[in-house]
Amino acid sequence: MIRTSIWKTVAAAAVATSTVVGGSAVATGAVAEGQVVAKATSPSDPTSGKNQLSYTVGGEQTATVDVACKDAVDDAAVINTAIENSPEDSRIRIHGTCSINEVVRLAGGRTYEGDSRGTVLVQADGAGLPAILASDSWVDNSSTTGLPITVQNIAINGNVANNAGASTAGIIARSWQSFFQDLHVFSMPGDGIRVTNLSADGTRLNNTQVNGVIRNNFIEHSGRYGVYVEDKGGEAEPFVEREDDGTGPTTGLTGPAQIGNSVTDWQLVGNYIASSGADSVRLENAAGWYVKNNHIYGVNGNAIWANRVFGTSISDNYIEGFGNDPDGGTWHGIFVTVQGNAESTIANNRVLHLHPYVEGSTYRFISVGKVNYGTGFLNVVGNSIVGRDPAVGTAFHYNNGASGQSLTVTSSGNAVAKVSTPQQINANVTVSSGI
Repeated sequence: MIRTSIWKTVAAAAVATSTVVGGSAVATGAVAEGQVVAKATSPSDPTSGKNQLSYTVGGEQTATVDVACKDAVDDAAVINTAIENSPEDSRIRIHGTCSINEVVRLAGGRTYEGDSRGTVLVQADGAGLPAILASDSWVDNSSTTGLPITVQNIAINGNVANNAGASTAGIIARSWQSFFQDLHVFSMPGDGIRVTNLSADGTRLNNTQVNGVIRNNFIEHSGRYGVYVEDKGGEAEPFVEREDDGTGPTTGLTGPAQIGNSVTDWQLVGNYIASSGADSVRLENAAGWYVKNNHIYGVNGNAIWANRVFGTSISDNYIEGFGNDPDGGTWHGIFVTVQGNAESTIANNRVLHLHPYVEGSTYRFISVGKVNYGTGFLNVVGNSIVGRDPAVGTAFHYNNGASGQSLTVTSSGNAVAKVSTPQQINANVTVSSGI
């Protein structure tokens, strides 16, 4: 199919309209002299009517772009063209069911929204994409983070049944100060939402990627992690499997890892995260994060796994269970490793286990795997731990890690029921009730 490009420029203060049926571009509004009000591509057949784009331009730097999908093979190409030719500060509004057979590149400085989840982006059969939506800096292999974006009111369907062997993520975010909200992300072969410091070819960020928000989303049936924060490169901090207390390895501290320390100080708030193939929430770098008011259930692995807490708050989460993997293992409702010289808080969480235990597995409801350096400080207050009969598992497990590290825990007002070990405290760990 041959595509053509259409440009329209107008004189100062004029009102311009440009329409093309098929990839239909309509631009209206008063614009500056010589300003491009629309560039669109369209099928050579002007009567095909498969997709529609409309551009409403209100000034040099603002525009509203409407994309009406038709569940057609060129939906993704039309969306990408609309984004490419929109000015910064545009609002990209996507309508209908969109068949996605190429990664939709999210240019920075824009808002992307649908019709209250009536907009559905579906990975095409056999597409096997790395992601359905991805930040421009990830696609472009930039060494710096992308400009802020907002993605909201969209359903994203990974179509795992028809993409065998794929590792598709619903969203790969590599943009700072960004918002991802009111999304339904489901049936992903890989992760639901991934925030990363790596690009498509593995290029690491050389700056920070902070101040983002992931809130009020429903993320379900992810093949791996519901929400994954990937922060690799930079300082070496190998995780090694070891006997931490004579009862078995500290699960989650295995394999080499290097932390880039770029993806910090975000918020993960008010999400429903269900039926994750591995961990529901996995944060390779949790420094400065708020993880709050999330409802987590149907977890094969750990409910919340948070490495490098530093001024971190994990609070008011409702965890129905964890460690459903039939192959067994050591699993945690909330697992953290702790940075030295800063206090983090684990408060007012309800960590339950409502479903049968897997024989041979070890369950730790709230657990500290290690202190990474120096003295770690934790405030653990107001948490409710309830297992099931027969009582197994450890409610609070505190480990300092390597020799020379220590952990100071202030613990008060926690409630524990139906577990075999209320508290396990290893050497060089001090637990007190505070002031």
